[in-house]
Amino acid sequence: PLQGRSEKMLPRGTLLSLLLALALALVAATAHGRPVKGSLPIFEVSGTNYEVGKAIGTHFAAEFKAFMASFTYMNSQLLPFYQSPNGRQIVDHFLDTATRYFPDYVQEMQGMADGSGIPYEQIVLMNVQDEIFLIIQNNTNSSKLTEACSDIHVGGPNGEILVGHNEDGDAVDAAGSYILKANITGGGSFVAFCYPCVLPGNAFGFNSYQVGVSFNALFPKDVRLDGIPRQFVNRDLLDSYSVEDAMDRLLVGPIASGFSANLGSLAHGGSVNIEVAPGRYMNPLQIRRGSHYYHFNQYLRLLNVPRFPDISSDHRLARAQELPVPTDAAGIFNILGDNADKDYPIFRNGNPPDTDAVTLASALYNYNAGTVSIYQGNPKTVQPFAVFNLTTLSTTTA
Repeated sequence: PLQGRSEKMLPRGTLLSLLLALALALVAATAHGRPVKGSLPIFEVSGTNYEVGKAIGTHFAAEFKAFMASFTYMNSQLLPFYQSPNGRQIVDHFLDTATRYFPDYVQEMQGMADGSGIPYEQIVLMNVQDEIFLIIQNNTNSSKLTEACSDIHVGGPNGEILVGHNEDGDAVDAAGSYILKANITGGGSFVAFCYPCVLPGNAFGFNSYQVGVSFNALFPKDVRLDGIPRQFVNRDLLDSYSVEDAMDRLLVGPIASGFSANLGSLAHGGSVNIEVAPGRYMNPLQIRRGSHYYHFNQYLRLLNVPRFPDISSDHRLARAQELPVPTDAAGIFNILGDNADKDYPIFRNGNPPDTDAVTLASALYNYNAGTVSIYQGNPKTVQPFAVFNLTTLSTTTA
């Protein structure tokens, strides 16, 4: 039924064309956390949204500050944008919109700032950076757009439901990234790969309702200035009760930018890829038994969406289509771990010309077995350092 769902779109509203005149020259309280040993830090925390954010900020304060010291785009692009009159107005409006729709997640940001000692404005900028970089790119062609993440869906011949994901990010992210296991007071529990100073939700994760989600960055040229920043919408999907509930959450309000969401659950009976464009514009595709699907960092179905070119994604998709069709986990790893394209490999190493990203981690969702396995290193050759149970969210670590 999802495969035939129609696309929905609100009036475009205020789009980036209005920005061409901008002067962009350069433009734990009751929360108790405990680290778990592993290749990536696994940090478990319980409390309200604010308490969870504060516990994260407190525990990772040194790592977050070290990240900020090395994240040159904060001083070269994000802060100059925010310090311009129009830029401040745009960011403040994004924050007002996020607060109106998702006040709990704004409290998580506030807690992260309070716990880490990093200025709140910088935490906010980290969580609206996707929209800011798109705006700057449209005006100056000098922004940071990282073509990040690869997903492989398999609907196996015997009803297997598998999704594999490569989490690609800047090399500077590696030292400050972590796995979060959060138990929200009055809400649910989830596990998510997290970037420093950023809300959970824009990488990969899963929750106690046995819903898994992972994301691929997309780069539409239009930005809805009246829309909800992507990061907050992604965070909300971690709280989904079902795949259908996640679909409904994508329609809660106009979305400022775009992304690709990969969802799955055993109860749903399969996995879904959803391409999202600015506004309320989305295209879901159900991956059924006996089929497979690849998604990287370009729109494959919403072809009418103006977007920035993405050489890496073109190469990764072409290479994936050359490899044997995956029908099981080994077939997924054969693609996610491939590095035969020396210029733009699927398993990324940050070497030129593909200097934007490295593969920080990989994940395999096996919805039939009820597990999510997380890898650091090439998933073709290494064992998972953690395997989570989708029902209990408990884990075994190597």
